[in-house]
Amino acid sequence: MPLIFSANGPDKQSLPEELKLIWNWIVLTSPEAAAVFLEGWQQAGRPQVRIAVVGQGTANILEAFPGFDKKSIAFMPTKADGQTLASTLPGQREGVTVLYPASVKAPTDVQDILKSRGFICKMIRTYTTKTVERLTSEQQEAASSAQVVTFASPSAIKAWVSHCGGLDSQKPVACIGKTTGNAAKKLGLLHVFHPDNPGISGFVDAIMEALAFQPKGK
Repeated sequence: MPLIFSANGPDKQSLPEELKLIWNWIVLTSPEAAAVFLEGWQQAGRPQVRIAVVGQGTANILEAFPGFDKKSIAFMPTKADGQTLASTLPGQREGVTVLYPASVKAPTDVQDILKSRGFICKMIRTYTTKTVERLTSEQQEAASSAQVVTFASPSAIKAWVSHCGGLDSQKPVACIGKTTGNAAKKLGLLHVFHPDNPGISGFVDAIMEALAFQPKGK
C-alpha cells in the first residue's frame, strides 16, 4: 500500500556538481538516497566514487544499476543504522572528506558523529518524503482487514496514522528497526515488534512475531 512518495529536496540540483569534486567517501543511509544519488551520478558523468552504505538494501539499489561498479561500495557497517556507520567508517584522520546526501527529514546525527571523529562532512538534502493525499476505498478495506501492518520508515507510520489511525490502534505492527518502532509507539500504536538490528532478515522475524501475537481478550 503506497502511503508515501519521494520528492526533490532543495539540494538535489547541486548533487551532480558535488559529485564532480573529489570526496574520500560518499555516505548513503537509505535505498531512496541511493536512487537519488544514482541520478546525480549519471548527470555528473559517472565519476569514480567510494561509497559507504548503511545496509544491504541500500547496496542492492546501487548494484542493480546498469554500469555501476559494485567495487565502488567500500564499506558497510555490521549493524544497519546510520549511527553505527558514522561511528565505524574507516579512515579517521584530519582532512578526510565525506559527502552525505540525505533526506530533508533526516536528523544530523550521522554528520555530527563524523565531524566529532575528525571527518570533514558535508550533508546535503537531496530528497524528501510526502504523504499521499488519499487512499482508495479498496485500500481502506485492506487496511481494516490486515492482520499485521509492516513499516520500513517513520514517514510511512505517520502516513498510516494520518489515513488509518482510527481503524485499530490494537493492530500488531512490525517495523524494520528500532527507530521506526519507536516512531510507531510515539504515534499511539500499541503492539509494536521490531528487531534489535535493522535489516531484512530481522524484519521478517518481527513480522512472524506480530503474526503470532494474540491481544488479550482475543
